[in-house]
Amino acid sequence: MALLGAGGALVNGIRSCSRDVFDENAIEVSQSDVFDLENFDEVDSDTIVEKFAELSLPYRSLIWAATDEYAACLIPSQEGQHFSQAGIIRTADASLDIVLESPISSGRGWDIYDFRCSNRGIAWLEGNNFTKKWCIYHATYIDGELGTPTLAKQGSDEYELPQIVAVEGRAFWQIMPAKNSDITDCVLESVRFGGNDIEEVIRTSRRFATPPYAATEGVVITPRSAEDSSSYKAALIDAQSLEEISSIVLPAGMAPMEVGFIGSRFAIAFDAIYAYENGFSNLGTYISEDAFDAHNNQKWFRFDRNPSAPPAWLNNMLVVKSTYAISFIDIHNKHYSTLSVPSDSDNFGDYLASSGTRLNIVTYAHIKNAEDDPHTLVRLWRPPLSPA
Repeated sequence: MALLGAGGALVNGIRSCSRDVFDENAIEVSQSDVFDLENFDEVDSDTIVEKFAELSLPYRSLIWAATDEYAACLIPSQEGQHFSQAGIIRTADASLDIVLESPISSGRGWDIYDFRCSNRGIAWLEGNNFTKKWCIYHATYIDGELGTPTLAKQGSDEYELPQIVAVEGRAFWQIMPAKNSDITDCVLESVRFGGNDIEEVIRTSRRFATPPYAATEGVVITPRSAEDSSSYKAALIDAQSLEEISSIVLPAGMAPMEVGFIGSRFAIAFDAIYAYENGFSNLGTYISEDAFDAHNNQKWFRFDRNPSAPPAWLNNMLVVKSTYAISFIDIHNKHYSTLSVPSDSDNFGDYLASSGTRLNIVTYAHIKNAEDDPHTLVRLWRPPLSPA
């Protein structure tokens, strides 16, 4: 594949479709409506998933898998003046395609800071180590063919570095002002891969609680509630229409670490303990027992480990990372399994790269020991195939 050249077309303008966030009453969950692993059985992991592929990448590579076909990876450069390269892993055969050998922004000091892909395009963030300027680029990526890169957005250190995701045919980015900036507005924007028109999805004067989450159905964001500034709202935005298609308002005063939409329901991760008399008072990852219907009369499962990554969903199972390992939890059949962490992994152990409702799961671990070269081990998992 030909590598990207320098340059990129500046977008023509912004078309706004932002709107006030529609609110309902905050969800109420009692302690009796929450259950955990207490009565679950632990089973062997090979009855839950099988490893069907793996590959080694340079040490400290980062991976994000928001589709079943591809996983985006940010790879430390082995030589040259730039720190990172960007690649795409084909999950079918664990092959790697380097799509960006270096940043395309011209001038000294630029590097690739973040990189994401869907099955239709790529989005990436470049930053300048000297000027503190940043740029968001995107391009189509279909059947291994990379389109022309386009500059979508650029900014300075008046803003924090944007948080990007890629979902279906769109790139999304969430921008918030730097802590010492006079700017107050926070915004979620989007562009079609290969297009020029930026669309403003949400604008708010308060900070989002979490990074945007790449769900199978769209992108999940967490603005403040329009009716109660002490509450956050989780909203699923459709990747095609940019309309809100599902939402939930969290109890007042509770700030989630991550929010996803998996298995047709919201999953909410808290990394703090709250002194409230409701079912969302403890840290952990919460998910409703059944598909979300915006009503309060349902049970919620809590994975009672300190969360350290967004959750995913595989074959009717919650997939979640705790402090060190990845667990698969069958909420209805009340059993779970935990993957063995590769030997000589760094302190955080196995990391969950996948998001959304998936047909396969991607994990990775940074491995360093005295005998082997340091590397990042990427492993791909799926439900066991039925006997022939």
